[in-house]
Amino acid sequence: MSTSKTKKDEDFKELRNNVYTLFYYSNKPYCLNELVLQFKGYKKTIIEKIITDLENKGLITIKLNNKTKIFHLNQSNLKYEKSEEEYKTEYETKLVELKELKSLNSTLNSKVTSFKNMLTNEEMEEKIKYFKEFLLENKNIKEGVNEEIFNKTVNNLKKINQIKLKRKRIFNDIVNGVSEGMNMKKKEFLDEVGIE
Repeated sequence: MSTSKTKKDEDFKELRNNVYTLFYYSNKPYCLNELVLQFKGYKKTIIEKIITDLENKGLITIKLNNKTKIFHLNQSNLKYEKSEEEYKTEYETKLVELKELKSLNSTLNSKVTSFKNMLTNEEMEEKIKYFKEFLLENKNIKEGVNEEIFNKTVNNLKKINQIKLKRKRIFNDIVNGVSEGMNMKKKEFLDEVGIE
């Protein structure tokens, strides 16, 4: 008979611990029906007895909402691992870390975008092949130009430039002579004649 009573006591204590753990970790209010649904297999009277026991120990508080009893975890019994200042410091540190991580993320995203815009290995191989063919074709064209023809063309360009300079000197001499004979400045004469 006494072993049966101790077994019931142990079961009661275990259920009470489970109910309190639910309140502690969820940190939200419950009504009796919610608790009965949460702990299926236990009678409503046992849950009521546990709630009364937890209230007597000051672990939960009861508030009335119309006629329904609402059970809350007694917040004054909560123990925090750190002080409020420690949590604030940790929060500020995490904000700085978050800012750094966002910056790093932005940098990495831009690198990923630039990598996406780069050519793939296959595309690069195609480009290399194309440029090799292009160089071979142009090499043939370059080799097709005769050095003698090139030098002759350069000499012709030099002669054309010399003729151009001679004509410019002759033009300037004529304009200077005419403008002096008319007692005009060179610029006035050119304006009157309509030459720019």
